[in-house]
Formats: sequence, structure tokens, C-alpha cells
Amino acid sequence: MSKWLLELRYHWEFSGAKKLLRCMRYTLRHKWYMLWIRKDEFHKSLDIDMEYVQYCKVDLNEHLTELSTRRQIAHDRSLNDKI
Repeated sequence: MSKWLLELRYHWEFSGAKKLLRCMRYTLRHKWYMLWIRKDEFHKSLDIDMEYVQYCKVDLNEHLTELSTRRQIAHDRSLNDKI
């Protein structure tokens, strides 16, 4: 492996860019899940996203509050569809 590739790999590993991209990916996924609330309350988007909480340093209580709100909306929608 060439020297500049090794340097690039070293800077990539230790500069925090990897963590930043991972956080951006989890944040985008979380924002998409917030944007489109499913009609099914058992969809995977309504599970606790510990990766998002861990990598993006989000308060767990805020995440759980927001998650329970989305689950309640999905539950109400599923009840309305059965009527």
C-alpha cells in the first residue's frame, strides 16, 4: 500500500470523520422515520434506535418520549383502519 493511502487511512480512522458520517447516517434514518409515521405500530421504525442514541449523543428520555408519541399515532391509525 502506498504511503499516502496509509496516511489517508490513518487520518480517516482517527479524525472523527467516520463517527461523523455514521452519526449523519443514523440521523437521516431517524428523520425519515419521524417524517413518515407508519400505520402499523409494530414497524421497525418504531423500535428504540440505540445506534442513533449512542453515536449522535441524543438524550435517551427525549428519544423515548418522541418514540412513544409516534407509536401512539400509529396505534390510533391502525384502530381507525379497522373501523
